[in-house]
Amino acid sequence: MWLLSTYSDEPNAVPVAFKDVTDDGKLVVGDVFLETTISNIRENGKIAISACNERTMEGYQVKGNHHSLFSFFAELLIFLAAAARAGIISTAAVWNLH
Repeated sequence: MWLLSTYSDEPNAVPVAFKDVTDDGKLVVGDVFLETTISNIRENGKIAISACNERTMEGYQVKGNHHSLFSFFAELLIFLAAAARAGIISTAAVWNLH
């Protein structure tokens, strides 16, 4: 599970179940009931994603900018069948949380 974090007037963090990593290292996030998240993204486009292995406690935080991907959604239709929208994040920085 990933945690997707955004901020505007209020910070927001949500778990993300519909996700993938492209061959070139971009993160794909399915938008399922992410109204506050989308509102924050529209304000400034900045996001952070945190992920952690519960057994080893190895974790990472990725910060970057959101890019809308309507054409990419078609390619991932099977993977994101339950998602209303999809977005992709270009990675600006990665931190090891371990």
